[in-house]
Amino acid sequence: MLFSFLNREMPVKEFEQWLHGHYELEGCFQPEAYRELLSINYSGKYAYEEASRVIRKIIDVGACEQERIRDLLGDFITDESRIVELAERIYRECYQGCYFLEKIASVFITTADYDETRIYGNRSRLLAEREKLVREARHTIDLMERGTISMTDIREYLEIVPLDRELLEPATRLLARYRKTSYGQDGELVSNCEKSLRDLLDDGVAQFYLAGQGDEWAGFVVVYWGFSTSSGKPVLRIQDIYVEPLFRNRGIGTRLLQFCEKMARAKGANSIRLETNADNTTARRLYEKAGFVEFPQRLVCMKFLD
Repeated sequence: MLFSFLNREMPVKEFEQWLHGHYELEGCFQPEAYRELLSINYSGKYAYEEASRVIRKIIDVGACEQERIRDLLGDFITDESRIVELAERIYRECYQGCYFLEKIASVFITTADYDETRIYGNRSRLLAEREKLVREARHTIDLMERGTISMTDIREYLEIVPLDRELLEPATRLLARYRKTSYGQDGELVSNCEKSLRDLLDDGVAQFYLAGQGDEWAGFVVVYWGFSTSSGKPVLRIQDIYVEPLFRNRGIGTRLLQFCEKMARAKGANSIRLETNADNTTARRLYEKAGFVEFPQRLVCMKFLD
């Protein structure tokens, strides 16, 4: 119900009646958030905005949205009888911001009949394309399960893609801003960063993943594989993780860590490891929230080579 209200599937007054009619909710929510919801004037002009702000404290909106989109794709795969209705819904979701649904949406619009006022899905044409559409829907669900695509809000998503030569320009900009923040000004910073990324693509010692939100690049994570001789299993090491200042506090750092965890689990890794400076309290809080444990008794030893 909370997510349905956020997604504007439930009118404000109906939500108010539901809230006041289910007193058992007091035991399900944080007491402060529950009282805050009850105290809202649902006849006021900004009732939806006020309630939405509180609801976002209670539920993981991105996780709920991911489940909604996944269920829509699942229905599309299994329910052939509603192919027109479901294809049209996928088209609308794409048009409203879920651009990763474009391949299915484009088939719907190119096979549809339409007049000046409405688009009409053509059932026979869609059925002729069904095998291809189902394959694409399954592929999209797989990307979501692997964390390559993850919903961060209602019709907002994060896409994580591996670096290739076509992405060198945005990756170089991100890396240059990260290195400037971490290590200070460098007159040849951009060219050095581009060379570093080209070398990385050539030797393949690590993987560089860019995180994109909409049509903008929001950050990156760099990982490489190690091996635990004690457990006999792989170890995933996170070398660097970075989120642009304008995109911080949106859960993107958490999504990048979740992506790494899914990658590690898929390969049967024993652990995920990373390092950070002791005074980087923001990063340490993020890692702790994601389940990382600090080992202050261990030392990091390095020898720098010319």
